[in-house]
Amino acid sequence: MRHRNLRRLAIALPLLLAAATAGAALPDGKILVIQATAIEGLAAVEGEIDSTFTTSYAVDAGRLSIDRKALGNLEGVQALFLVEHRLDQAARGGLNRRFSQDVRALRGGDIRLDLLPKLELEYQLAELDGRPALAGDGGRIFAEEGANGPYLVWRIDGLALVDRDAITLR
Repeated sequence: MRHRNLRRLAIALPLLLAAATAGAALPDGKILVIQATAIEGLAAVEGEIDSTFTTSYAVDAGRLSIDRKALGNLEGVQALFLVEHRLDQAARGGLNRRFSQDVRALRGGDIRLDLLPKLELEYQLAELDGRPALAGDGGRIFAEEGANGPYLVWRIDGLALVDRDAITLR
């Protein structure tokens, strides 16, 4: 019985996703902005932590400013992933922790994100109850064995419809 239900789900899920994405359309002049977090961490590291920060975008009072190195233009962009990324690397006597920001654009049907090793994520712009939504992979946690083993975390923090005019490239 369990296998029969799994087969039904395997058949129904693509049909539901196709129905959800078939009418996916954004209101004129809007871009769907998805905020996410990606972590490539190390567990239980002892010693000093040296942190560095690199920014690619800034959000201020409903306006979004993006570095041109992160996104060349907004032509055809339907959605933007704004990803806060953390990378931990063991160093002599401690840990190097690099914080950066990644910007990925969705210009058509599908997007594949390869921000984290061993995790390729797929998304589609969708419509749910008449509002733009995102269909695809949800949050992920991946950990390797060992006391100091590496781990990966991916999570979607929020979605917002933003006026195209409120986004500037610097």
